[in-house]
Amino acid sequence: AVVVALVVARCCMPLARAAPVLDPDMGVLESLASEWSEVNGTSTWSRGRDCESMALVRCDGDGHVIALNVVHRDPHEIYLPETITGFTHLTMLSITDSFLIGPLPAAIFTMPNLKHLGHGTVMAGEREIQQTDNIRHLVL
Repeated sequence: AVVVALVVARCCMPLARAAPVLDPDMGVLESLASEWSEVNGTSTWSRGRDCESMALVRCDGDGHVIALNVVHRDPHEIYLPETITGFTHLTMLSITDSFLIGPLPAAIFTMPNLKHLGHGTVMAGEREIQQTDNIRHLVL
């Protein structure tokens, strides 16, 4: 009877509101948005918005950015700034289908939670891949 009561209680509880992006991660998003003004979707990265209303971003229930999917098909070139490493909970970064210039930031390979890095992109400049114990899936 107790188990049934818990199941009924859980099914009928209102869904929790999506959490707004936490302040440190919001600062990183704002910095990237100013650097990547041509990237479609970055205009949705503004304070006070719930993560689910922001394009290209996925968050955990606490408001930490855990995934970022950078899609930039415009012929303008962008680079991946060191600022990207400010996401402490980021597990997936996809920069496929983008026109990137310059090397990947070295610190990207030491991000403790980054497990998936998609880099199948047009890229000018060096593409130096450093040794990493964290990244499990790397797409070049």
